[in-house]
Amino acid sequence: MICPNCKKENMNEYATVCAYCGQPLYSSDVAEAKAVELSAKQKKDKVKSTIIAVISVILVIVVVIVALLIPKPDKGDDSTTTTEGTTESTTIADSEESTTKADANIKDEPTKKDESTTKAKSDKPETVAEIVAYFNKNADRVKTEATKVVKNYEDREVGEIVAPQAVMGLAGLVDTAMADDTEPIEFATREEIIENFQVPKQSYVSCVTVNDVEEATCKEEGNYYIITIKVKDQNNPVIGKGTGSMFDVVEAEEVEAKAKGIVKSFTTEYTDCRVIAKFEKSTNRMVHANYFTPMKLNVTVNFLGTHDASMETSFEKDYTITY
Repeated sequence: MICPNCKKENMNEYATVCAYCGQPLYSSDVAEAKAVELSAKQKKDKVKSTIIAVISVILVIVVVIVALLIPKPDKGDDSTTTTEGTTESTTIADSEESTTKADANIKDEPTKKDESTTKAKSDKPETVAEIVAYFNKNADRVKTEATKVVKNYEDREVGEIVAPQAVMGLAGLVDTAMADDTEPIEFATREEIIENFQVPKQSYVSCVTVNDVEEATCKEEGNYYIITIKVKDQNNPVIGKGTGSMFDVVEAEEVEAKAKGIVKSFTTEYTDCRVIAKFEKSTNRMVHANYFTPMKLNVTVNFLGTHDASMETSFEKDYTITY
């Protein structure tokens, strides 16, 4: 606006008084209208800022939840070492690709046998009930007999994050929190194995039931059985039941309790979870396992109103077990 008095240009479109000479730029009616327009714009900007702040808080909460999903391994004292070398990570698009990757990582490496104990060779399990029983009985031996477990890698994939485009830049925090473990991590004591192998912190590896299983197969490869078990999809599983009977799961109630007052509701959806495990025929011991766990997080936050966010993710953990 050009000042009618000093003829200088004022760059602020909402100014009603000249910044140079102090004289009015408009008649009283126009000046009043400009003031109303400025007030409306300021209120609009404030609402926009509030919305961005709310969504930012939601994404920060999602990052915190992700941190709960990825506990740091208990690597113990100096007696714990890291296996030399790295394992290549690849993106998991679906269960079939993950199965191919797991098969590729299963190598026919001999395991040490306890010569003081004679173990009879078992007949190959055929039915779902037989496979589940065989898996439960012999997988649990990892936590009672294994001398070392190496987590070869852990791939963490971030899928769709539902949030306004204005704050999607903050989603990079999630990607950072979900960085893969590409370096092998070794667990060499009984306590470390129980703490870190599936199911973490539990005395068992699996207590899955036939009713929990969608599909179970067993095939022979030389001196080994390759068992694949896929469990039924489940919402809000708990440790020890359903998906939580053989996979590491996030319990919705635990998250709600830890974020009480901010998180109104938190739910999980687990789909297509499967394990591929390799058992030595002569000893029935599990010597390799690959766990694939896709899930979706849904959170409703109470912060200046009620707001929703969700995130799809998956975890693939690959282990080698020796005795």
